[in-house]
Amino acid sequence: MKKSQIKIIVIVSCLLLLAALGVSIWLTLRSKAEHATAASTFKLAQKSLAKFYRMNPFPSPDNVEGTRANIGSIETNGSLRLSRELRAAQLDPVGMSPSKFKELLLNTTRKLEIAAEKHNVTMAGRFLFGFDAYGADALPVPDAVPRLAQQLLVVQAIVNILFESEIQSLGSVEREVFESGKQKSRPRKKRHPRRAGPAAPVPEAPAVNTNDLYSRQSFVFQFSTRENALTDVMNRLAACDMFVRVRDIDILAKQDAVRSAITATGPEEEIDLNAPVAPGLASRDARVVSGRELTPLAVRIVIDYYEFKSDGES
Repeated sequence: MKKSQIKIIVIVSCLLLLAALGVSIWLTLRSKAEHATAASTFKLAQKSLAKFYRMNPFPSPDNVEGTRANIGSIETNGSLRLSRELRAAQLDPVGMSPSKFKELLLNTTRKLEIAAEKHNVTMAGRFLFGFDAYGADALPVPDAVPRLAQQLLVVQAIVNILFESEIQSLGSVEREVFESGKQKSRPRKKRHPRRAGPAAPVPEAPAVNTNDLYSRQSFVFQFSTRENALTDVMNRLAACDMFVRVRDIDILAKQDAVRSAITATGPEEEIDLNAPVAPGLASRDARVVSGRELTPLAVRIVIDYYEFKSDGES
């Protein structure tokens, strides 16, 4: 091999060695720089953490002020919104004269009588829906008129629910007679709501909360219906816009809970409900002699109406 070739090989080898050495030095310096940066970041974080542990954050004035502001906002906006929601469909006392109330009573009674005829609901001949004391020429005292008008509107709304559920008959309606000034007595449970006679008093309700957020009035309705209609009544009361609660319900099946089977007939023949059935010939509906579609029920239901106070009321 010539000397010139040897020199070239040596020079190239030296250049490669220098390049490798330079890369190694660069990587080393870069690694040290990254290490120094990471060490500096770690020391700062460690100092911050140590400072955090040495702090006494309880209480923090900023946090206390922020929390107080949040609580005030919740109490103000939350209570106002809740009050608006609860009072949205509320029937408040109506200011009017005794003669105007008498006119309202007669008009409301007539409307309910028309609704009863429309839904095939039977009632007594002269039915005043719990306001019998004002059926003749008697007028209420002026101070009692606003609440009497409110009670009348509540009774009208609930009676319409009963009619729309297709009950069979409405026996009686009772309200809290506040204008007499008498205290309610604790009644005995009435087991036969279909019997005629004086209406049972409203069951004594639990005491109203002392914070005066709401007041409660009780109403008692006695009616006859089928089980399907009673279920619809309960569903409608639960979905009612007014804030009402079913506090007590007494259900009694009447003695004629089982009917005679219906005889199979031709399409143009009349059905005799008391005639014996020919086995195997009558339809399924004709063979049904009892059940939720047929069994009449005597119902006595106690409904509480809640009136929520607005801001500023005591």
